[in-house]
Amino acid sequence: MRASLETSSFRVVVLASGLALFAAACGSSSGKPNGAGGSSADASSDTKTGTGGAGSGAGGKADGGGTDSGGTDSGAGGKVDSGTDSGAGGIAMVDAGQQLTPPWHSYLPLVTAAAGGSASMGTSLDLSPNHYDSTYYGPVTFANGSANLVGNNSQEIVVSPKAGVPAVDVTGSYSVQAWVSLAMQPAPNPTGFFQTVVSGEGFNIASFFLQKRVDLGGAWFFTTQAGDSTTSGNCISPPTQPIDGGPAQNPVVAVANTLYHLVATRDGTSGTQILYVNGVESGRNTCMAGFVDTGILGIGHGIFGGGRTDFVTGAISDVGVINRVLTPVEVTALFAKGRTFVPPPPPDAGPDLPPATDAGPDAPADVPAGNDAPAASDAAGDGG
Repeated sequence: MRASLETSSFRVVVLASGLALFAAACGSSSGKPNGAGGSSADASSDTKTGTGGAGSGAGGKADGGGTDSGGTDSGAGGKVDSGTDSGAGGIAMVDAGQQLTPPWHSYLPLVTAAAGGSASMGTSLDLSPNHYDSTYYGPVTFANGSANLVGNNSQEIVVSPKAGVPAVDVTGSYSVQAWVSLAMQPAPNPTGFFQTVVSGEGFNIASFFLQKRVDLGGAWFFTTQAGDSTTSGNCISPPTQPIDGGPAQNPVVAVANTLYHLVATRDGTSGTQILYVNGVESGRNTCMAGFVDTGILGIGHGIFGGGRTDFVTGAISDVGVINRVLTPVEVTALFAKGRTFVPPPPPDAGPDLPPATDAGPDAPADVPAGNDAPAASDAAGDGG
């Protein structure tokens, strides 16, 4: 059973750009999980405070930068920067980040904080032409090409809509990717909690969770919700039950301190949703339609019972979302490309020492056995 969540609220602020006003106040919830939407079943150790308003309105602060002159990516017909080279497998170089053609709608290497930020608040730049920059709240540490998180609600990373347009439209077709490495979690639950790498924020529950689920053996899953309620139906890929006539399911258990490439795709027409782990399909399911969420993309947490929860303890980088289904070839190419920023190896300790100087010619070999030198003569005058 999930422990009771503290009262929390979300607000999306009305800005001059014409964003609609969202306001919701969510009371305490007993949060009976029944495995839904990445909720945790550990009541004794997995208490979710879920302060949605932490960090000066982290969940509801919208981007007031106005309409992006670069245009928004609507999927297959999205705008591509001039001069990009689609290359093999549909991969192109755009704005110093290797992107898809058409490019990601939002692509966040999460390598470092942008200039002007502080330890408690700042941005990390989106390298796609759409520039859906993320906003972080709390002492998020950027190191080794990743945002490093400690697994509680003191750290939050969100991507807000721009001019009313979310980074990803969860009512249609979309894909999500991330590179992630989870740290070993401390006692009393070293086996870990639910951990959500990327989510679509609803008022009461996330529209989707790209997550590790401890109720299903600690493996990676892509979970979607039918409605903005903790009691709404969910759909999980890989499915928890075998599907007759479908491909084999291959849940991948998340191992601590291991880097994973996760890609989740959802076809808004057929309802097919697929999870790939390290370029290989882990499982697919046919799912019901989703719901219109707040338009806020959450990184390193999910939403349950009106609060942020399922916080990641570990490192996340290269979060990307796009309003279409990536092909298996594209997923394989993204995995083969690796992370955008790979830390350089540690500096050499210095020049190698020269080999030790030879001490000189070797001493003569011992006289072979049986040929000992004659004994020394007796001293003169010896009567012997």
